[in-house]
Amino acid sequence: MTVDAEGMLRPRQISATELSTGFHPSRETAIGLGVLSLAGLVFVLQVTVGSVQYSGLASSVSAYALIVAIAAFGQGLVMLSGGFDLSIPWVMSMSALAITRFADGSDSRALWVAPAILAAGAFIGVVNGLGIVMLRLPAIVMTLAMNVVLQGLVLLYTEGSARGVSPPSLRKVMDEDLPGTPIPGPVVLLAVLLLAGTLLQSKTGFGRRVASVGASARTAFLSGVNNARVVVSVYAISGVSAALAGVILAGYSGQSTLAMGDPYLLPTIAAVVLGGAAVAGGRGVFLGTLAGALFIAVVQSVLATMSVDAAWRTVIFGTVILFSAVVLQPGTITWARRLGGMARPSSAAVVGRSQDAS
Repeated sequence: MTVDAEGMLRPRQISATELSTGFHPSRETAIGLGVLSLAGLVFVLQVTVGSVQYSGLASSVSAYALIVAIAAFGQGLVMLSGGFDLSIPWVMSMSALAITRFADGSDSRALWVAPAILAAGAFIGVVNGLGIVMLRLPAIVMTLAMNVVLQGLVLLYTEGSARGVSPPSLRKVMDEDLPGTPIPGPVVLLAVLLLAGTLLQSKTGFGRRVASVGASARTAFLSGVNNARVVVSVYAISGVSAALAGVILAGYSGQSTLAMGDPYLLPTIAAVVLGGAAVAGGRGVFLGTLAGALFIAVVQSVLATMSVDAAWRTVIFGTVILFSAVVLQPGTITWARRLGGMARPSSAAVVGRSQDAS
């Protein structure tokens, strides 16, 4: 706090460097690298031990991971600020339906349809953020209500049927390799996403402000952070991310179906939690989120190869989230040490027993 020229007490404005004090992403980075290594090991084992060809497996895994990672980027920022975004499924579904219906296989129409879809996603995110900030609604309630509203609006407009196909250029990016290389197109997009996400989340003042709001909203406000603006911004970014993920999903599928975004809510949360981010907010790096998305994609591929039922896949995703929340959260080690200390006799008790024995 500082005192202005009129003698009034004002929140002190601090720099981005000061906001970064106390935010050390080394733990989350280590967890992300560990999860990434585990995903790579499972991938190699599936190729070498199983009967799956590398090219087909790499293409499918990278495409699924790209869709999850894009949506999880926005979800990760929201969770870093201390919230949740449950409107992602029908933002994705709406976007996929819009790109196939309005572009309908035309690259020229996609040039204006795609930006309009991203703008609609940003608008939905802004409404979510304003509802949380101005109406004081819990994030889960606001975003879940938005998800239901979007579902109803889409069903009313489409009358329960999807039509149209994805633009050819979008399908080409998702299906073909980089020219002259065996590298699938989604792998290149994953690398670009990793660079952009890391720069925004960990190397900018905005990313540090988001982390400070998630760690302690009151402390961030007293330090000069505009909490309301940060919250609205992260939900707007989450809306854009979900909309882009829906467009990419339609490009990968070649067409759209109703509720095609529903299966992606749990994976986006699981990817963020698997990457070591704190569920309560304040900690997390995008490398961990991307590693979590890749791990989930590899596990999904393994389960599909083993012909595991879709219901059991949902159970496994829920178990992964629960396991991650228990094991990978920052307070777990502290509680384990406390429990260990409770199990061990105190030094005073040991001294007392030794004196009795003598």
